[in-house]
Amino acid sequence: MIILSNIRKLYDGTSASPSAIQEFVDLWIEEGKIHAVKPHDAQGPTGSDIRRVDCSSFTVTPGLVDCHSHVTVVGIRNEDLDTMNSQAGLLYTERILFATLVNGGVTTVRDVGGATNFVKRMVDEGVIIGPRLKIAICML
Repeated sequence: MIILSNIRKLYDGTSASPSAIQEFVDLWIEEGKIHAVKPHDAQGPTGSDIRRVDCSSFTVTPGLVDCHSHVTVVGIRNEDLDTMNSQAGLLYTERILFATLVNGGVTTVRDVGGATNFVKRMVDEGVIIGPRLKIAICML
């Protein structure tokens, strides 16, 4: 279990009102899912199976959703189009997906043209690190 301990501010995503923000709480994560949000307990559980992360200077929010993305697009110049359609295109896509998730905090992307079911499957199977993909296959 991972406990994000003493989170400075936690936005729970339920509304735009101040009641959706909690301060100085512990977020319990078990098997990759949120198990509980509790008032901070400095004496909380300990043990070899518990990892505590001090978050006293952090704000935590739900993952972001990007509803309009083209994760396979690396640019619009002719050279970019050649790269996207080459064997190296998947490597560039992986780099975009990784940065979107790890650096951007986006946990779900709706790709509106470009990503294929193969790319989605690679993310789902953990071969490529990236956000969940909802794909349109082709543009309208």
